[in-house]
Amino acid sequence: PVPPSPDPPSPLPPYSRKPTSTFSTPFPPSTLEPTLLDSFPPALLPPPVPSFLLLNAALGKVTFASSIFGINIRRFGPQRAADGVISATGVDIFRSADMDTSPWLSIDLGSLFSVSRVMFYNRRDCCGYLGAGLEFRIGGALVSNTVTMSQIPFNQLVYKTTGSISTGAVITIELEPPVVGRYVTVQAVARGSRQQQLQVAELKVYASPAGMVRTTYLGWSWMSSRLWLGGISSNGSVLSIDDDVPASSIVDCSLMQYGAGYGNDSIVLSIRTERNEGSCCHACFTESNCVHWDYIARSQTCLLRPALAPEVLYVRQDDDRVLGTRNGVSTYIGHPNLPEGFKADNEAMWISSVPTAFVQFGHQHMWSSWQPTTFYRTFWVSQEQLLVVAEQANTNATAAGNVTIIHASTTTGTLMLIADDLAIVHLNGQEVGRTALFPGQSVMQVSGLRIGHNLIELQCQGTSGPPLVVASLVGPRGVVLLHTDHAWNWM
Repeated sequence: PVPPSPDPPSPLPPYSRKPTSTFSTPFPPSTLEPTLLDSFPPALLPPPVPSFLLLNAALGKVTFASSIFGINIRRFGPQRAADGVISATGVDIFRSADMDTSPWLSIDLGSLFSVSRVMFYNRRDCCGYLGAGLEFRIGGALVSNTVTMSQIPFNQLVYKTTGSISTGAVITIELEPPVVGRYVTVQAVARGSRQQQLQVAELKVYASPAGMVRTTYLGWSWMSSRLWLGGISSNGSVLSIDDDVPASSIVDCSLMQYGAGYGNDSIVLSIRTERNEGSCCHACFTESNCVHWDYIARSQTCLLRPALAPEVLYVRQDDDRVLGTRNGVSTYIGHPNLPEGFKADNEAMWISSVPTAFVQFGHQHMWSSWQPTTFYRTFWVSQEQLLVVAEQANTNATAAGNVTIIHASTTTGTLMLIADDLAIVHLNGQEVGRTALFPGQSVMQVSGLRIGHNLIELQCQGTSGPPLVVASLVGPRGVVLLHTDHAWNWM
């Protein structure tokens, strides 16, 4: 099939939310009491996920490479792999240097995308065999130069080839389910002493938006410029180094937290009346200093907020609100000091506020100013999930000769997590416990889960680097209720 047109995506339309309730009115009267068989969910529910055309999210984006052929960035630079032109010759394509034994190419998509298809176009006129053992990865770890290239293994491997590929070959990688990430890399893995060379006529990444990522701003320094700009790179047609992104260039309102708001309504940049939470999210992108926002559904009030420490602008549970932020997490599939991985949940990912969490170079200079970070997200628990515990409790009571009706309004789950270096856990505003020091794994019994929206907060602190955490919450009968992934936010 012919790929979709690679036109740049237009701003997302505002959401049109239709509240769902077991009652005829959007917000049930306070006099009505929920019962075991007729408990109502909060009226404020996420809208249906908008259907997006899969666009080439790599087109014109910032690109990086380990080397270039002949030191000629104009003819052979990494930007040639994302310029929308598939050259028929060996010129105006990306080519790595001859002596590069494990060449790589990296594309920064600028924010989170849900990637469904990757298309790799090899050199078309000759010498295609020089690219062998290609590995394609997608994730949240920045790969930009010799300093950050050590993070390549912490992005998810989605495809690899064995042996050489032919001249003019087109590799189409279908991803089902889609893989969420910001950075896409392809690397020719060294095979003995054989010459390796990446020769990429084009690398297309068909995806839909999955969330804005605004990573921690380190301030200008020699160190931060080494992380972001060093090595061989091209700015592309859309500048996407976080704090320099114009508000109009990336507007992504696909990641919002329902059933929670910020706890200090006196700290606002402005207060607006907006028709729904999607419009409130868009309003934040028109305010230059807006980082956080929350929307009050009953009054259609939109509160736009600046960047503040979590102890000042804290998160709280509120079924009438939706919150959002530009602070998206960066994800990693592993931790270098835990080679065995997180055994409790293979799909849980390490999350951090920065895409350079595992960069070793210059730690003593970079991390001295790090403050504690709160990771948070809301999640929905259905009546059916909690009924499992209620039914079991009633069975046990009947067997003991007691007649007891237990309402499935709250129950417990098991939270397993590892924090680097430590974390304090809160669920629905109540402290659950504190983790063991890294690398110890903690197992906590979490009480107070309820039907509807739940809010979990992980207040993390790192002593030798930015805070990181991996976690999995398991409910009745081993059902995973949530784990750490790209859908979390931080402050």
